Amino acid sequence: MARVRALWRATRRRADPWRVVLAATMLVVFAAAGPLWLGLWLSRDATTAGPRQVGEIAALFDRHGYRLGAVADGGAAVPRIFVARLPRDWADLARVAARKRMFTKLLLPIVLRANEGISNDRRRLRRVAARLAAGTALTRNERGWLDNLAAAYKTDPRDPRALLLRVDGVPPSLAVAQAAVESGWGTSRFAAEGNALYGQWIEEGPQGMVPASREPGRTYAIQRFESLSASVEAYLRNLNTHRAYRAFRRARAMQRRAGGVVRGAPLAPELRAYSQDGIKYVQTILAIIEKNGLDALDRTTLAP
Repeated sequence: MARVRALWRATRRRADPWRVVLAATMLVVFAAAGPLWLGLWLSRDATTAGPRQVGEIAALFDRHGYRLGAVADGGAAVPRIFVARLPRDWADLARVAARKRMFTKLLLPIVLRANEGISNDRRRLRRVAARLAAGTALTRNERGWLDNLAAAYKTDPRDPRALLLRVDGVPPSLAVAQAAVESGWGTSRFAAEGNALYGQWIEEGPQGMVPASREPGRTYAIQRFESLSASVEAYLRNLNTHRAYRAFRRARAMQRRAGGVVRGAPLAPELRAYSQDGIKYVQTILAIIEKNGLDALDRTTLAP
């Protein structure tokens, strides 16, 4: 909108009739179709508010040809559409199958983008590790970047191999399945009010939402986030740093060494500590992956 206004001011100064007509036309069209254009623009920025209704998101996906079947079989890439929060009328989706499909479509680009950022860091880390192994001194920028990365992943910057175990993505099938369990496919109060998809605990405070079922004397709360992207990023950071998931990270590294796509189902048994339900939780995750065909998501990629 700011660019349109700037064009309007510029054309008025130049007194070019053609440019004046063009700018006026753009203003009229924007006024008529503004909500749709605004939804498209905002949905590409996961830190801002996106479309407010399920129908708007569905229309946005349709405009970009985003269909789960097409991306799951490798025939199409996932468009870079990142919705900031669940729409207000999410609970109005009466059909469970429709809610599951929309939840998966909404979350998949966000997970892939978070993994993309981690993959970029991982590639750079491998280059830095190779330089260190060859006895080459790092530049000041490289050393500062490595120190900051190690601090973010809570490990020693002098041990790049240990850091590589942590700087890695999470298969989309696993990320979507866990979000489905923890948020009830987006129907939980925590997802609606705080963009909390993974039920991560913090101490009670301004950033926490107190569960109605919390036992007397307990002080934990569910962490709220500014956006769905922030929730996904915190979830990835949790699996990549917490000591409870060391076996998960080792199993993931073994898949990496074997080559091919890192898959979520084989990693699920290493997440028993994520829930008090232990092995039952793992069985639930595996059932969701299988029944909803989520395994195919591990081969999906974001559009350029």
